[in-house]
Amino acid sequence: MTQNLANYGDEMSMLFAFSMHCHGHLIALMEQEFSAQPASAVSGPERLRARAFSKNAAVVYTGVLQFVQVPFWNVA
Repeated sequence: MTQNLANYGDEMSMLFAFSMHCHGHLIALMEQEFSAQPASAVSGPERLRARAFSKNAAVVYTGVLQFVQVPFWNVA
């Protein structure tokens, strides 16, 4: 059981790292898009979209972290 949990943890850690890597690329693309135009030209909906993306991504990653850790918390 301990070995299975270790394998599960390794796989979920790689998935989490890959997700963070993709998230970093998306943030860089959004930053590139916004920096190409003056700050006054960025519309309110675009700003809200960027904020919502960051907030929702943080919520999702927190949920993934908790999901990954649950089996380890439940082992006697």
